[in-house]
Amino acid sequence: MEPKHNNDEINMFYILNVFNKALRKLNVLIFAALQFIFRQWIVILVLFVIGVSLGVYLERKNDQSFETKALVRVNFNATNYVYNTITLLKQKVLERDSIFFTQNGFRSDTMEINTIEINPVVDIRDIIDNYEPNDRNLEALMKNLDFDNDVSITETFNAQYKYHTLDLELSGVATNQTPQKILDYINKNELFEDVKEVTINNLKNRVENNLNIIGQIDEVIKNYNTNESLTSPSKELFIVDKNFSVSGLLDKKVLLLEENDELTEDLSYAKDIVVLVSKPDVYKVKPSILTKKYILFPILFIFLFLFISGLLHVYMNLKEKAAIDSKSLR
Repeated sequence: MEPKHNNDEINMFYILNVFNKALRKLNVLIFAALQFIFRQWIVILVLFVIGVSLGVYLERKNDQSFETKALVRVNFNATNYVYNTITLLKQKVLERDSIFFTQNGFRSDTMEINTIEINPVVDIRDIIDNYEPNDRNLEALMKNLDFDNDVSITETFNAQYKYHTLDLELSGVATNQTPQKILDYINKNELFEDVKEVTINNLKNRVENNLNIIGQIDEVIKNYNTNESLTSPSKELFIVDKNFSVSGLLDKKVLLLEENDELTEDLSYAKDIVVLVSKPDVYKVKPSILTKKYILFPILFIFLFLFISGLLHVYMNLKEKAAIDSKSLR
């Protein structure tokens, strides 16, 4: 048992010896690095000053970016057109097509838009409103739709959503009018002018018809309470049946009033293809610490200097060892 015990002690001693040598080499290396830094402090200070100065200069030269999010409403079933137009704008931004933007009311000397995105505000009511209450197609659709998958709901009914968010990143030269310029570009499509006129007239007619029906319902109920017959606007005579449902008429009146509220809202927004629902909130893009050039550049310059100096030091040591080895071989 003693030889084995001695071997274990020798192995442990050897490991500790190797560890101590490695630790001494590391201490020597750290000390040499600190000595080099102290010797080259003027160079390091100059690099630091140059890095900070260059970073500050470039930060001031570059435009400050701004972000804004606007809630918009798309009318006249023009969602596909609007999304295609936004895709075109994104492409023109990537191409930095100044001629295109100048022709469409934007600045000619620089770009006002950095990025542009549009996404629907998912509302199941926008989908249900397109179907009758007892429509079996709606029932089948609701069964097959994956409500846990936001992408599925968004892409399947993208054209049916009324409200959308317009996300913009604007350059420092942009103004409060830049989001409106984008809407003006989308809304200038002449093909939708006729659609707009027809839609507005239809909405007004529906409101007027509903008001007439509501007036007739009020008249029927009034005559029912006084046990009289009702004369219609066309001078035809209607006999009020004592068994008819007053509650049914009242329910119908409530539905018509609710429908008129929705139609009136639609009329108020039916000014253009895309209208702003809320005023865009503009705020500065806050860069991270590593993106601040006056911090990044000094660190980068000093690191490169130390890295290159270290490589040169290793090269010189290897060169000296190679020279010594070549002499010993002669």
